[in-house]
Amino acid sequence: MTSNNKDLIKENESLKEEIRQLKKKAELLTITQPFNNLSQVLIDKMDAIITQKWLHFGFLASREAWSDIRRTGYPSGLAFPEVAGTITNVPNRWRYPNTEVNYNPYYKEVSAEDTYYHKLFWAK
Repeated sequence: MTSNNKDLIKENESLKEEIRQLKKKAELLTITQPFNNLSQVLIDKMDAIITQKWLHFGFLASREAWSDIRRTGYPSGLAFPEVAGTITNVPNRWRYPNTEVNYNPYYKEVSAEDTYYHKLFWAK
């Protein structure tokens, strides 16, 4: 065997090894590619789950559905109808009832915070 043939054989073996490594990298990329946008997949799944829960509770237990929307922000894309021009988004809290406003002498201390969008003390 000539030295030229030996060099060709070494080069051939080196190319084969390089091809094997490239194949391993390609397999690894194929395996890990679905996980690249895993967070978006989880967000979409959470949105779907809470949407189904909202559809179920929306009529049976409306405060539970409201609490989920307020707590998680899901379901996204929910059209929230404006009520007599006063509420433009999902409220953070319920306002005090008229009986509380009229008969509680301490209401004036919290009246500034009695809005739909002021967060509850434990959600701040």
